Amino acid sequence: MADMKIGMGWLGTIFFLIALTFGFTLFNTSLIFNGDAKTLNESTSYTDRRMLEQKVYVDKRTLDLREEYLGIARQQATSNRYLILLTCTARKTMSECKQEQEELDQLQHDNLQLHNE
Repeated sequence: MADMKIGMGWLGTIFFLIALTFGFTLFNTSLIFNGDAKTLNESTSYTDRRMLEQKVYVDKRTLDLREEYLGIARQQATSNRYLILLTCTARKTMSECKQEQEELDQLQHDNLQLHNE
């Protein structure tokens, strides 16, 4: 009988150690998964922030390029006006040239209206 109680004691201890090991494993596994989920959330939010920063940068750069393009287009239009006026005055009177320039301005204005619509 005494041997049986000693055996039951060892068996209980072994079961207790197995249960303790199993509980410890589950606890660590849940910590690992929670840590992975937290890391994934932080990584995702960091990526989202970086993408938003890049989008803002690209939008700003696009606006800068558009303004630069419009500035170049204005300079070119002004240069073209002077060039047309110079070539025109070599062949015609000043009033005829101004009339042609006004017609060109009207055509450009109409063209811009079509593009804006």
